[in-house]
Amino acid sequence: MTDTQTNITPHPYQASLIPKHSTLRPHCLAKDCLHLWIPACSSPRTLMKPGSSTIPIPADQLDCILNVIGASWTDKTKETYGAGLLVYHVYCDLNGISEQQRAPLSQPILAAFLAGCAGSYSGLALNNYVVGLCAWHILHGLPWNVNNDKLHSLLEGASRLAPPSSKKPKRIPCERDTLLQLLTYFSLDNPHNTAIYASIVTTFYMVSRLGEFTVPSLNKYTASPNLFI
Repeated sequence: MTDTQTNITPHPYQASLIPKHSTLRPHCLAKDCLHLWIPACSSPRTLMKPGSSTIPIPADQLDCILNVIGASWTDKTKETYGAGLLVYHVYCDLNGISEQQRAPLSQPILAAFLAGCAGSYSGLALNNYVVGLCAWHILHGLPWNVNNDKLHSLLEGASRLAPPSSKKPKRIPCERDTLLQLLTYFSLDNPHNTAIYASIVTTFYMVSRLGEFTVPSLNKYTASPNLFI
C-alpha cells in the first residue's frame, strides 16, 4: 500500500517479523498501522438519532473521525506504536492466538506477550508497545481491560530482563565549552554552517533532544509543524 500523501511505499517486513496475511492488516507504513489495522471484533460505529435509534457512520466520516483522533499523536509516535502492533500480531500468529482474542486485549494475553518479549526488547520499547496497543484500542472504540498495577509490575520485571545491548553507556555531558569547541569546525560566513550551529546552540539552551528540534531526513520535512530556516 502506498501513502497517498507522500507517495512512499512501505519497506518489506524484516525476516523475523513477518505477520500472517490478513485483510485486517494491510501492508502499510508503520505510522498508518493504528488507523488501517482493524480489530476483528471492531463493531460498526453508529450515530444516535432522536428517539434513541442509531444509524451507521459512513466510511468516509469514520475515516475523518479516526484521522482527527490520530492527529493527537505525531508521526514518529505513530511509527513507534505501529512497530509495537507488528510485534504483538506476530507474537499472536506464532502462538495461535485468534483474531477475536487479540482485541479487546485480556490481562493474561498481555502478560504472556510481555513475558515472551522480555529479554529481547528494552523496557522502554515494551512500555511504548503497550501504550501503542492502548492507543489502538482507543482509536477503534474498544475497551482497555488492563489492570494498571499488574501492568506496572509486568513492565518492571520485563525491564530488568532487558538485554545489555538495549542500554547505552553513559556519555560525557555536552557543556558550554563543547559548543565553543564545535564552533572551530564551522564557518559562520557559510549559511549552511550557520544554520547547523544555530540548531545545536538552540537545542542546548532549550534543554531539548536534537531529534525534537530537527527532522530525521530531508524527505520527512513538512512545512507544518516544522520551521524552515
